[in-house]
Amino acid sequence: MFDADRYEVRQKALSVGNEYTVSEGPDGATEPILSAKQKLLRAKEDFRFTDPESDESLFRVTTDQILDLKASYQVVDEQTDEVLGAIERESYGFLRQEWGLVGPDGDRLATVTEDSLAKSLFRRHVTGLLPVAFEVRGPDGGGVRATVDGSLSIRDHYTIEVHDDLDPRLVVIASVVVDAIEAN
Repeated sequence: MFDADRYEVRQKALSVGNEYTVSEGPDGATEPILSAKQKLLRAKEDFRFTDPESDESLFRVTTDQILDLKASYQVVDEQTDEVLGAIERESYGFLRQEWGLVGPDGDRLATVTEDSLAKSLFRRHVTGLLPVAFEVRGPDGGGVRATVDGSLSIRDHYTIEVHDDLDPRLVVIASVVVDAIEAN
């Protein structure tokens, strides 16, 4: 699990709340490796990522903050209790969504930014039918380290490609969390 450079995230069509399936593999992804669910009616965000077959909890994402204006979401491996890092909101999304990926030591690993200001304004103020896409760049904004490309579909569907040594677990989990929180 998480040894590919291409992943698919699909939001489930018939569900109460935000539920997702994550698959990995080249050219259209193969078997699901994770199921994800955002717990509803919580004062603080709480996401669980489980094995799709056994329902065993594999990762959790939580925050200590009630308001998520500048929230930080900690990503933890449930099997080892290891902190993989955090996902931090950089801008609230009135113009363009921007998030930071932080390593377990607190160092900035990458910046996740919506594809373009023009497209983000079009999505927010004209039509929500334009699929959302993100670039994951280095901590200083340079060099594309991963891409998250949305597809036109009934529910959200993303293809994620990791281009370098960035931890794919953090990129994939961030894609799900950002989608659910931003209600893309």
